[in-house]
Amino acid sequence: MRPQQFCYLYCNMKNILFSITLLFSLNVCAQQLKYNNIAQYDADILANPQNPDLYFARAELKKNYLDFKGAVKDYETAIKKKSAYAAQAHYALGMLAMNYNSYPTIGKPVIAIGYSPANTHFTKAIELDTNYADAYFQSAKCKFYLDKYQQGILYFTKAIQLKAELAPEAYYYRGLCKSSAHDVNGACLDFSKAASLGNIYGTEMRERICR
Repeated sequence: MRPQQFCYLYCNMKNILFSITLLFSLNVCAQQLKYNNIAQYDADILANPQNPDLYFARAELKKNYLDFKGAVKDYETAIKKKSAYAAQAHYALGMLAMNYNSYPTIGKPVIAIGYSPANTHFTKAIELDTNYADAYFQSAKCKFYLDKYQQGILYFTKAIQLKAELAPEAYYYRGLCKSSAHDVNGACLDFSKAASLGNIYGTEMRERICR
């Protein structure tokens, strides 16, 4: 082996070992940060167990670390204790119920999953906050997949009124609701609006069913 080749291989091995060591160190730091943060919330809740907002905050952290069982329990406690974030807790539970199968989880679900249970949580979120645009939007999606097209249309309309950022996708889904309800003209108007706002699926549906 030539000296240049040996030097190249040696340097590469050093770089690989350094990368492995760095990744391991970062993982250890992340795990330590996780436990430190949760431990801090544990201590805060132990000192002030009647503060419902602490349960919500800990639930958010647990969800981010994929501890769904712990997150669900804390969200439910926050709701039961009437946290100021109860609407957001219901929303988070709805998102878990709707998307649970897409998460890298192991074992049985820790929450009733599917569009119907999810819609129940989104509806409760709206009851607590009647201007909760994202809850209207997600509830409307559930209604679409549950074949409740007219209700879906109403909720997508409300989401559009409350939050402009939701409009591109909301117009697209509202178009799907109208198309499924045999209102082709209304659907085409919504697909065109979605397309004009940059939604590529709206463009595809307009080209597919509209003349």
